[in-house]
Amino acid sequence: MAERLKQKVERAIGDNFVQWYNEDRGSNFVFEKVGDDPPDLVYRDGAQLLPVEVTTAYYDSAAATMRWKAARRDPSASDHWSGENPDQSLVTNVTEQISKKCVGTHDPGTILVIGLYSALTTRIDFEKLKHEINIPQTVPFSQIYAGGNFPFSSDSPGGYFYFKLR
Repeated sequence: MAERLKQKVERAIGDNFVQWYNEDRGSNFVFEKVGDDPPDLVYRDGAQLLPVEVTTAYYDSAAATMRWKAARRDPSASDHWSGENPDQSLVTNVTEQISKKCVGTHDPGTILVIGLYSALTTRIDFEKLKHEINIPQTVPFSQIYAGGNFPFSSDSPGGYFYFKLR
C-alpha cells in the first residue's frame, strides 16, 4: 500500500511537471510508463523519451509526516503545522533532496523534479531564495527543476510553476 501511494504521488508530480514543461517548451510529452526506478517515470513525445526522477521537499520532517499521514488517511494525522523560517527551511530541504538523488547513476537525459509542498512559500518567495540551493559538483541529471502548486498572494501569482535549477 505504501509503495502504491508513493507511485501515485510520483506520477501526480511527474504529470503536473510534464504538463507545465510542455506548455513552457511547446512539446507534447505524454506518460508512457513507470520507469525501472530509476527513473521513476518515462514520458514520450514521438521518438523522444523524457525520463523523470521525482522526489519531494517539505518544510521539515513534521510537515512531511503530516502530509503523508493525511495522504494515508491516518486518523492521527495533524491538520496543522507550524515551524520556524518556512521559506528557508524549504530551500534547505531542496538542497538535501538534490544531494541524496545525485548519488548513483541515471539514464542519459533524466530530469530530476523536486515537487514542493509549499503551502506558505509563494512563487516570488521561492524565486528570491533559489540561489541559495546548493547543487553538487557531480550531477547525473541533464536538468533539475523544483516547483509545484504555489499559493496565490497579493504580490505573487499562484498555481503550478517550476524553476530550472540546473
